Amino acid sequence: MNDLEIDNKAKELLGKAERCVDSETAQQEAYNAITDELNKLTPDERVAIARKMQRLNWDHTSKDFEAPLLGIDAPYVAGTGQFDLVNIRIGHMRPWYDPRFWFDNAFEYVDLYNIRPDKW
Repeated sequence: MNDLEIDNKAKELLGKAERCVDSETAQQEAYNAITDELNKLTPDERVAIARKMQRLNWDHTSKDFEAPLLGIDAPYVAGTGQFDLVNIRIGHMRPWYDPRFWFDNAFEYVDLYNIRPDKW
């Protein structure tokens, strides 16, 4: 997969991810779509797309504080010599009057991708 294909796939999947924050059905559809797309790819391609999605999301959140925040986990896998994508999650800031904002975490996250056990 070349850089242009990675950019296009990252923009497509980030669009699905950012639109899913409001409803549970949209979250499930985004989870299924993103998981299906990423599980078709090699570990290096998954990590490259997720990192590009995160960079694009940083651009969005720097311009709009209300934009959802994307997080990824891509640890180094011992024995394989490469990184692999384990988790993608997207979150939005809780309202200031929510006690969890002050005592737990200011962000509420939704998982959008979890690696299948047979892929790990």
